[in-house]
Amino acid sequence: MKELNQIKGVGPKRIEALNNVSIFNCNQLLNYVPYKYYDFSKISSFEAESKEPSIIKATCVAEPKNTFIKGMRWT
Repeated sequence: MKELNQIKGVGPKRIEALNNVSIFNCNQLLNYVPYKYYDFSKISSFEAESKEPSIIKATCVAEPKNTFIKGMRWT
């Protein structure tokens, strides 16, 4: 049975996250069934007060001058 650190692209942070949900080897990973599932194929109207995850379909019409997102800045 392969260990998680033998999978290409799986580093220490990913292994730690998997271990937090009781996944310690490849067999457990293959048999893992998530307890939540978000269907991102449905696009609904945007509500600012909604607590549910949403998809926003947008088109960029111009390059932004300054963009601030959660404390990050791109110029």
